Amino acid sequence: MKIRLIHKILGGFVIVLALMAVVAAVGIIQLNKAADRSAAMYRENVLGVQTVADIEHAIKVLHDYGIRSHGMFVLGADHDTPDSVRETVRFALENKIDTVMLNILTPLPGTQQYRELEDEGRIIERDWAFYDAQHVVFRPRQMTPLHLLQETLKANRRFYATWRPVVAFHRWLWTAADQVVRKRAAWDRMLEYGWLWYYSRTWWTDAKNRAQRRRLRALSRQAPDPSAAQAGSARQAGAAARR
Repeated sequence: MKIRLIHKILGGFVIVLALMAVVAAVGIIQLNKAADRSAAMYRENVLGVQTVADIEHAIKVLHDYGIRSHGMFVLGADHDTPDSVRETVRFALENKIDTVMLNILTPLPGTQQYRELEDEGRIIERDWAFYDAQHVVFRPRQMTPLHLLQETLKANRRFYATWRPVVAFHRWLWTAADQVVRKRAAWDRMLEYGWLWYYSRTWWTDAKNRAQRRRLRALSRQAPDPSAAQAGSARQAGAAARR
């Protein structure tokens, strides 16, 4: 039996090498990892749990057993800056992660995170169609909403550089026809990288995306409403006192 894909969240545990041998033997070819490097640095420095080194080691073990890695990163947390967004891509490139999904932090309605940001006056979008982790719906703490969006799109373009689909095409072209599995895998990679290269460069062509960019540009010129933030802090303090 060939299992093509499993999802695994890499938390504070060590990947067992024997398990990786079994995984490779049954034909699993990709693992998806929620690997937020900046959050891992926070957990390492403040909480003393999962470390960046843990993530790096996990990626290396996967590659040693011929298993592709797909990194899923969340950008826009309160500790994130433009530099940390760029550092995330550098981390993915240096560790040779095969594909990445760069998600913008999205506080979903009904969650504690949404309530906290709403209390602080930081929710800027009420159209739920934009709550898809690819649009900015709140005001980040250390950059403007437009800046977060721009940095995320730049990060996608940097990771999915032109050389990726080109290299995948050459691998497909020069793989012998009788090597059916390798030929098909090379073809799949070429289509995958080609689409992601295209998507990362044509995001602005969608009318909905252009409209949101105009709104974010206008919001970025405005200072946050201090009264809303103060009211939110007071409500949070009152709730904490009641608990």
